Amino acid sequence: MRPERRQGSIHRNGAAALLGSALALGACATSGSGRGELQTVGKQREGDVEFAWVAEPDATSGDIAATLPDGRVFRGSFLQVTSTTLGTDISPYWTTWGHTWYGGYGYPDMYYDYPGFVRTYSGRVIAQLEGPEGQRMRCAFVLARPEDGPASGGMGDCELSTGEAIEYATLRGEDD
Repeated sequence: MRPERRQGSIHRNGAAALLGSALALGACATSGSGRGELQTVGKQREGDVEFAWVAEPDATSGDIAATLPDGRVFRGSFLQVTSTTLGTDISPYWTTWGHTWYGGYGYPDMYYDYPGFVRTYSGRVIAQLEGPEGQRMRCAFVLARPEDGPASGGMGDCELSTGEAIEYATLRGEDD
């Protein structure tokens, strides 16, 4: 079996486990999936990326996984920024990379302006994921209806530590 196929199988099992844990939490938890397009450093399209996510019962945080076309799997957490989000909640999303990034929205001064970040990013989801060999991914999504959390769907983009990017990234909730 080629490594790509084995890794894809691992993702399907991982995504199934992720979604299975949502079902075990009952009707209070939400889950969903999504897609995006992987772009190389030179902006060449490499193929589709598949997302799977499970929210905690309050729907403002949870787990997310992404599988790239070559079989690399990234797993991590997401946070919906709300007016009650604390600086300590956001800190892990900033410090892991050693520099700031705002999902292509270009707010360079927000790193030093926590209230401004929360004000600007309320209604958005930020995510931090880890992949093979220490690779990292971070994503930012604008939600369709922030009051409904990620189950309402959203659009955004992601950046990988390798210089690759995921464009046209979407989240969507699962229909009951």
